[in-house]
Amino acid sequence: MAIGDGGVVSVQDGIDIFSITSVYVTPTVNGHKLSDATGFLWLTDQEHYWLVTNWHVLSGRNQESGSCLHSSGGIPDSLTVFFQNLEVKHDPIQVTINLRDGESSLWKEHPQLGSKVDIAAVRLNVPKMEQANYFPINAVPEMKLRQRVGDRVFIVGFPFGRQGYGFPVWKSGTFASEPFLAKFDDQVILVDSASRPGMSGSPVIQREYGELELENGDFGRPENKLGGARLVGVYSGRCQTRDPNDAQLGRVWPIRLVREMMEGA
Repeated sequence: MAIGDGGVVSVQDGIDIFSITSVYVTPTVNGHKLSDATGFLWLTDQEHYWLVTNWHVLSGRNQESGSCLHSSGGIPDSLTVFFQNLEVKHDPIQVTINLRDGESSLWKEHPQLGSKVDIAAVRLNVPKMEQANYFPINAVPEMKLRQRVGDRVFIVGFPFGRQGYGFPVWKSGTFASEPFLAKFDDQVILVDSASRPGMSGSPVIQREYGELELENGDFGRPENKLGGARLVGVYSGRCQTRDPNDAQLGRVWPIRLVREMMEGA
């Protein structure tokens, strides 16, 4: 059914499946909101759901310097996740995740690199599917699209927080560095995009239509009309600069690092 027919929507109504993989999240301390952010759902072989986002979102600290991000000095002790109600005009379904057990953190980091890469994941209990719109991003069919510098990508997240019916914004950008080089030394991929606060932790996808060039040099067409898609990685904010007229470059951690982190989760 459509929004006007009972307020229920689904991917059958034209909602893009990637729009129900991203969720709005807010880190909190003692019940007080610290910031806006984004995460996405990941389903393991054991059928456990995890929320993948940035390390700095869960830790409340700068990933490079370790300094506290919030002006009050607050460090998150929990995370609130907002799931889109299946009745989209109704309030979202909120799930709270504890982030700490005493001095110990409860999230998962990359097994070798830890906080050197700005990704982390925490397990959560999701609402029933008959109550909320959501889908694990690693269950979305992918095509191994060729990735070239200058190709378009989309950052699917929540700039300035949850708005409207609670679906994420698709912020377009382009590969600003050679994607192939991210295979070496765990380098980030740079994207040219004027992103905004709240998009940290967003999935970054590549979406193409028509006849598609594949990574192995072949060409193919998607089996449906939605185009071919490939996961690129996790967005972790703009490259920091003191120049207000900066180049507006964002950092994306390759999805390969997420898969390595989630192995054996």
